[in-house]
Amino acid sequence: PNFGWQDTGGFALGDTMYQPDGRDYTFVSQRLVNIVNLTKPKGDLETWRQIMHMMAAKQMWGHMTAIGIGFGSALMDMAPAGAKAMTWHFASKESGVGKSLALGVCNSVWGHPLNYAVVPATSERTMLQRAGFLGSLPLALDEITTKMNADKEWGPNHIFDYSQGGHKLKGSGSANAELRDDLKWAGFCVMTANTPIFESMMGARDTTSNGEAYRLLEWRPES
Repeated sequence: PNFGWQDTGGFALGDTMYQPDGRDYTFVSQRLVNIVNLTKPKGDLETWRQIMHMMAAKQMWGHMTAIGIGFGSALMDMAPAGAKAMTWHFASKESGVGKSLALGVCNSVWGHPLNYAVVPATSERTMLQRAGFLGSLPLALDEITTKMNADKEWGPNHIFDYSQGGHKLKGSGSANAELRDDLKWAGFCVMTANTPIFESMMGARDTTSNGEAYRLLEWRPES
């Protein structure tokens, strides 16, 4: 039903199930076809390494951390219960400081640097559905400034919802029953925006978002 770690011990990525015993196999899934196309390997590893070496030489440690976030998402399945999902936010009011670049190198661990990200116009329910499909892979949201400005509560709500590691329940309108929902995830959500979110969450509001703040790490790149 999703990418990343499976109950059988395997790890699904692209159109391949990587098995612990080495007997990997390919699969066909209409449910995951969009993400399959985004996560097929492209290019070559040596060119990717050269970019990483360039960033290290220029001491771009924040961007190097973004690469670690990409890899680290797959390790969150091994975290203690209740701490398997959290959000990173790359925020700066300046342009050209590398927010989207950091998100791109994070995305490149698993798929296309640009197309892997979910566009901000996507509804919250669909974003969480994508999180469920990705499983252990990071959920990337690029340039959410307008979305946060339009709804000040969206940011804290999304941070909390994602940290739950499971999609909200939905009932059937024609029967006294819940629809089956097996969308679970354990990983990182990575967002970029022009506006920092941490202070607004802890500022003058009816209730502060102290709980959401524990589920968020914010980095502000500078020129």
